[in-house]
Amino acid sequence: MTAEIICVGTELLLGDILNTNAQFLSRELAELGISVMHQHVIGDNPARLKELVLQAKSRSDLLIFSGGLGPTEDDLTKETVAEAFGDTLVFDEGEWQKIIDFFARTNRRPTPNNRKQAMCPTVGHKLINDHGTAPGAWFEDADGHCAALMPGVPREMKAMWAEQVRPILLKRQNCTIHSRTLRVLGGESAIASKVAPLFEAANPTAAIYCKTGECEIRVTAREATEQAAEAACNARIAEFKEILGAAAYDVDVPALEYTVVRALREHGLHAAAAESCTGGMIAERLTNVPGSSEVFGYGFVTYAEAAKQKLLGVDAAVIEKYNVVSAPVAAQMALGAAKASGADIAVSVTGVAGPTGGDEVRPVGTVYLGAARDGVACVKKLFVSRPDRALVRARAAQAALELALRLAQGKVPAGTQALTAAQQSDDEALAALDEAQVDLIVLTGFLVVIPEMMIRKYRNRIINIHPSLIPSFCGTGYYGLKVHEGVLNRGVKVTGATCHFVDEGTDTGPIILQKAVEVKNGDTPKILQQRVMEEAEWIIMPKAIDLIANGKVKVVDGKAIVEEN
Repeated sequence: MTAEIICVGTELLLGDILNTNAQFLSRELAELGISVMHQHVIGDNPARLKELVLQAKSRSDLLIFSGGLGPTEDDLTKETVAEAFGDTLVFDEGEWQKIIDFFARTNRRPTPNNRKQAMCPTVGHKLINDHGTAPGAWFEDADGHCAALMPGVPREMKAMWAEQVRPILLKRQNCTIHSRTLRVLGGESAIASKVAPLFEAANPTAAIYCKTGECEIRVTAREATEQAAEAACNARIAEFKEILGAAAYDVDVPALEYTVVRALREHGLHAAAAESCTGGMIAERLTNVPGSSEVFGYGFVTYAEAAKQKLLGVDAAVIEKYNVVSAPVAAQMALGAAKASGADIAVSVTGVAGPTGGDEVRPVGTVYLGAARDGVACVKKLFVSRPDRALVRARAAQAALELALRLAQGKVPAGTQALTAAQQSDDEALAALDEAQVDLIVLTGFLVVIPEMMIRKYRNRIINIHPSLIPSFCGTGYYGLKVHEGVLNRGVKVTGATCHFVDEGTDTGPIILQKAVEVKNGDTPKILQQRVMEEAEWIIMPKAIDLIANGKVKVVDGKAIVEEN
């Protein structure tokens, strides 16, 4: 069976109303195995509508309408379709009484033009509307072409589809159709590549739909009985789960937060959320789930640094050392939310949603997530490459809910680093370095402040390359392209690079080697950056490593002494 969807309403053409009905109907028809050949949006114009109906009727078996059943003079869908199908309309006293009763429930009276809504087919039949004033209509001609007319109000249309139209179409299909929806975390391309062969099967069929941070796979089986169709669906769902593993997190749920709430309830846990750039989106999604009050009681929106410190106990020194958008801050936010609320688990988000506020170290789209349970915080970095504020926030909220789910399930979330406290990252790094018996640490393009305890432990064994001739254009705020922008803005003629030991300051450690680079007319920051790397950085850094490795560099009174050849 082939079908066309026709949505009627001038407001749709003008873009005043989003046409969600067509999306809904397309998916529903596909689930029934009915091929949608065309979708149409047409204004309230009887002549153009009649032309379209005759064209659609000549090439398709089924026409599905939404809209045009109102009481105004331009609502002529029913009359136009009736004429095209050789049917007539008659006033239905029972429907008119329902309209009167509907208005009476809100202390109103219908107007005379409401009477046209009670007109029903004589050859076809009406479609009952228990959710509004306008009954639908079913038309059918001698050749078997059919038309179903439903209201444009989405709530009324969906109810009429489920209660009236879908059962009619199921009978005509001469089979039972059963569908289930598998929800899967991850992007469409990554998921589809893993399960491509399963999408090629004719029965059950499978279709993938992309969402923010996840996808849904709808599996539809056509069988002689409901039991056989359900069994076929379940078997195919099991195949998907076996391939996709933990990414396939649930079946037949509206969204991830429903699964999170159920997992919390099943394990007797309470959760809290600490949000910065998401501004309460995590809490909103959780509280949209009926019964979520049993497992979720606290949501902290700590947009300002002061709020993070006051409400969550984030250490100001940690913010100063690592930046407010960082893994240690995300960890402390999650731990602080759990402590302040008494929750068993807590998730946190801090990031740069944009469109401004980013830099080379933390560009727009950079997000750090935290999830705490039993005094241990797991942290994870997320980067949304498309700098769209709404998308960054939505992806961050989705990722935080995923962390909450895994912790509720008693699992260590994939791609996270566990910290007993924010500062434990320093301890773990030192332990790893000690175990590896490191003699020299080389920083190239490392734009994070080294913890003081690591500097003390590896005094004069950490070297860095800086793209200027220190003490010019160095220190706080001078990194990456900002250095070269400063050089060009000042109009200096010579710049270069410096290799130096790292101390507690920013670019203040003993200088090992320097090399000058000429600034040329027409230089841009990026051109100059490239030339400084090629003519200086890539030369003096390897040379410095070689000198240190051969014992030719020592530090005396805070100055690096390089042994002459």
